[in-house]
Amino acid sequence: PMPPLPEGQPPGGVEEHASREALRERARARGATDRCVGIHALEVYTPRHAAYAKQLEDEHGVPGKYTDGLLMEAYCGPDWDEDPVSMALTVVSRLLWRNNIRHTDIGMIQVGSESLLDASKSIKSNLMALFEAHGVTDIQGTDQYNACYGGTAALLNCFNWVQSASWDGRWALAVATDIADAPPQYRFMVGAAATAMLVGPDGPLELQRERVSHILDRWDFYKPVGWHEMAPVVDG
Repeated sequence: PMPPLPEGQPPGGVEEHASREALRERARARGATDRCVGIHALEVYTPRHAAYAKQLEDEHGVPGKYTDGLLMEAYCGPDWDEDPVSMALTVVSRLLWRNNIRHTDIGMIQVGSESLLDASKSIKSNLMALFEAHGVTDIQGTDQYNACYGGTAALLNCFNWVQSASWDGRWALAVATDIADAPPQYRFMVGAAATAMLVGPDGPLELQRERVSHILDRWDFYKPVGWHEMAPVVDG
């Protein structure tokens, strides 16, 4: 487990915008519609087990498909002691630690995934275990349960909150965590990873306001309730 967050100099990461007071002052200085929102810090976790894409190409008899066609370098997979929740806990705790972000300064957590462990509650609820020990329970947000788009939706929801009049001056965390399985003919879709993004005003990586969505109801990727494995039924 991570040691308690230090009171002194941070190991690195965000600088003058780290305090809640500074964020609120920036919010007062300009209206919500004039607020530039961006990513201040990014943490990535991949499992310790991996296979090189080149070796998988040779094994599957498809030279160049993964490396040149999909620009893959390696495929990571979890061990028996890892799951989407544990990976999310890791990236969030590391991001807070490395950027000296206090637990009280997080006001929104949005999680994107398609690999729930508990159908009765969100992964965001699991992440609150990191904050309960610090007496922090007032954090908005929940999960975006959707293949591929879930992580993007989590980031956009954080963007919308910081951009809105409801923003209270605290940081937002967008978390994407997943373990992807696939039928034998789609082994290039297999992998596991988690990311956490610290979202706030005046981030070094600014998020543009313009966006377009294209969402359709299709059955080419299907996970029936009670399906005997995590791999979806794929038709396409």
